[in-house]
Amino acid sequence: MAACCRRQSSHSIPSSPKKLSSLAVLLVGLIITSLWQCWPSAARALGRQMKSAVLVSVLAVTAFAVWEESALARNYLNCLSKKVVIVDAPKGTTSSSIEEHFGFWIDEATKIVTLADGKKLNVRRFDDGWISAVSGDVSYELDRQNGNLTYAGSTMKDGIATTIIGAGRCTVAAAPAR
Repeated sequence: MAACCRRQSSHSIPSSPKKLSSLAVLLVGLIITSLWQCWPSAARALGRQMKSAVLVSVLAVTAFAVWEESALARNYLNCLSKKVVIVDAPKGTTSSSIEEHFGFWIDEATKIVTLADGKKLNVRRFDDGWISAVSGDVSYELDRQNGNLTYAGSTMKDGIATTIIGAGRCTVAAAPAR
């Protein structure tokens, strides 16, 4: 009997798949070929482990590809707008105007719109031309062709009406630092 085929102490093959480099795969292939000549049952067990490792690798690559594709389908819009707040109280009406910077995450694949702070908006319309969404008492309309944004909302509390009106422009931008 050849030296490679003498039985020595039995070794168990681990049951959990490991990540293997291409060199390791080549070495394992050579070992399987050698084992097949000496111990066919050991070679079959090692072959099953390799199939399991390959399956895990294929699943990992597929998951990464899907994650990468959905990350590419997600855009951050940076918006600059002029916001007017009108407060109508029993003692009189006041108004103020401010410039406001804010952002949206637009996920094309899932058609989800999220404010930069993480709050999801309720989407009413999402197509190539328009996105219409609501957050609380404020409705947003985004013209996707030119980046124009309008928004408005009103609330009534304790006899005081507050109206918010805004308009501005949004552009695709790098995500803000967290």
